[in-house]
Amino acid sequence: MKTKKVKKTTLIISAGLVISLGTLFSYQTYADSSPSITKLSEKKDQFAKEKEKLEKMPGNTEEEIKKKVEQGKKVKSLGIETGKLEAEVNPPDPKADLEYNLRSMKGVLAEAASFTTDESDPVKVEKLKKGLQTVEKMKVELASIEKDYKENKAPLNDLIKRFEKLQSTKVFE
Repeated sequence: MKTKKVKKTTLIISAGLVISLGTLFSYQTYADSSPSITKLSEKKDQFAKEKEKLEKMPGNTEEEIKKKVEQGKKVKSLGIETGKLEAEVNPPDPKADLEYNLRSMKGVLAEAASFTTDESDPVKVEKLKKGLQTVEKMKVELASIEKDYKENKAPLNDLIKRFEKLQSTKVFE
């Protein structure tokens, strides 16, 4: 009978411990993000104020220009800090980013395919021909990436790497 009581007590204590630890860890996760959210809000406000201050500064004399440049550096630094904090609090969604990048690249390649050049310059004509061939190859690869994405044929990270490689391709050199 004592063994049943010990087992029951051990079970109750273990369950209580698991619940307590779960609560502690979930609160810790929330508590860690809450100051970041507050800090982000403060950084955004500070950035807006400093940017407004920059926009109102005159730039007529050399002294005023120097002050405006310094203020511009301060605004840039705050913008970078705010962006990093924003990415930390609201991390980008790689899937949404890839979808956006695929749509954007389609537009860029469609526009690049319509480029023309001075027909009287054979060097420019040759560069354009090579560039347009590259654009066509890029369109094929882009369609392949998009198809694999829609059909879930490849892991997201692989598709992102393929897209980044495609994006780094030089078209008109």
